[in-house]
Order: sequence, then structure tokens, then C-alpha cells
Amino acid sequence: MSQESIIPTYDIIVVGAGGSGLAAAASAAELGAEVLVLEKQAEPGGSTALAVGSFTASQSPIQKAAGVSDAIADHLVDIGKFAPEDLESRNNNELRTMLVREAPATLEWLMRLGLSFHGPTPEPPNRAPRMHNVVPGARAYVLTLQRHLIKHRGRILFNAPVTKLVQEEGAVVGVEANGTVYRARYGVVLAAGDYASAPDLLAKYKGEEYANVEGVCKSSHGDGHRLSESVGAHLINMDVTYGPELRFVPPEKSSLLRRLPAEGPLRRVMSLAMPFAPK
Repeated sequence: MSQESIIPTYDIIVVGAGGSGLAAAASAAELGAEVLVLEKQAEPGGSTALAVGSFTASQSPIQKAAGVSDAIADHLVDIGKFAPEDLESRNNNELRTMLVREAPATLEWLMRLGLSFHGPTPEPPNRAPRMHNVVPGARAYVLTLQRHLIKHRGRILFNAPVTKLVQEEGAVVGVEANGTVYRARYGVVLAAGDYASAPDLLAKYKGEEYANVEGVCKSSHGDGHRLSESVGAHLINMDVTYGPELRFVPPEKSSLLRRLPAEGPLRRVMSLAMPFAPK
């Protein structure tokens, strides 16, 4: 009896079913990989489900349709203006170049999956309007990507927190969740979110005065960072966080925006109506 017949084995294992994890999983499944997604919460979404849903890209089909002339090289320069000067030297230029270069193709992929975007709208210090906003909001990402993953026979397990990365000869070959080991033939993708709701990590890397700052996503406990560090990874730039920002107390009842359907005929009607909405 082979080892794979005893241990559940997949081509790719993704930790986290937020926007990044679902996108990675859906893309891999679309290409023919056997994919398992493990999510510690009872439903998908993570921080993405709480977001507005904007997507920044240059040379997009939406820009071209609006008559906007843009260039990847210009976008690469502009993106370097967001961070303060003392942090700019710590940016990874290779990864940032890849981000800007691949953004147009990624946006087109999302549109092929059925997502609709309104824009482009200005997003200073970008010199051209590059913000594309998904209709009606970021929950549409979650539902669309989850549906695409399942369509391509991907699997999602909820209430399945990953507590260990399994190694063989120094390589990560699987994970453990709820006492079960799952093996990955080709790799494990960590997409477990940030550490905005991890007081111990905030105190360690930002300072004790940040430990009690409430995170936007309550489940962001730095799980991916902890798992990485447990197998010898070196964490860098952990003191760099986004902010300051203005927050509003969430309403006791679900807002109209939250109640708008993220899929179905009404969403398509809203997409068609967006160009006629007041600026």
C-alpha cells in the first residue's frame, strides 16, 4: 500500500480561503492541479470580505475603453510614491515589478470569471486613473473565486486551522490540521492573512503601545507568519504596517451595501448601470 493511499494527498495545498488563497487555488485548479484549501473559519472571505474591492492596474481593457493612455513603466514609478521615503529603500523591486507587470492580465482573468468592474477612477499619486472597483463589492471576489475553484474540482475544508507544516529533508511537503496530515505533491501556499489581530506580534514588532489596537479582521492572527517561522523562515519588515487610517464603528444591522447581491442577475444589472451613476 502506497503512502499516498494512507495520507490524503493533493498537488497543491492552500492555507487560507481569503481573496489571495482562493485566487491561488482557483488558478491552480483551472490549470489542472488537484487542490485543497484549508480555512480555519466557518466561511471563506478573510480580510477580502471586509474590503471595498478596488484593483489597481495599468493598461487595462477598461482604461483603453475609456480612452486612457497608460504605461507599465509609469505605473512602476508611481507605485514607489505611496510609501514614505524612509521605507522606500526597503521595498523589493523585483516583486513590485512583477506585481505591476502582471496586474493587467490578472484583472482580465477576473473579468473572464464573470466579475464586473467600474472605473477607472483616480488614485493619487498615480498619474493616470488606475483604480478598478468590483461591483457591488469585494464579496464578489470571494463568491466568484470559490465557485470557479469548485467548478474545477477543487476542495475547501472549513473549521480546519493548520497548526503545523510537515517537513521531509528540510522541504515542506504537507500540513497538519485538526490532527490530520495532508500531503502536497508540489507545494504549500500560505495565504493566511496578516497579524493585525495578534497582540503578541504587534507588541513584538511594533511596540507595546500597538498591542491593543483592534484589527479590522478579527481572524488575522499571523498564522502564516508563525507557520513560516516554525520551519526556519526569517521574517522581514514586520514593523512596517499600513496606516494611520480613519475607521467607522460598524452598524448594528447589515448595511444596504452589504445586502446587495454579489452574484446573479441583479449584480449584472448594477454593472450595466454603473457608468450612468453620478460621479
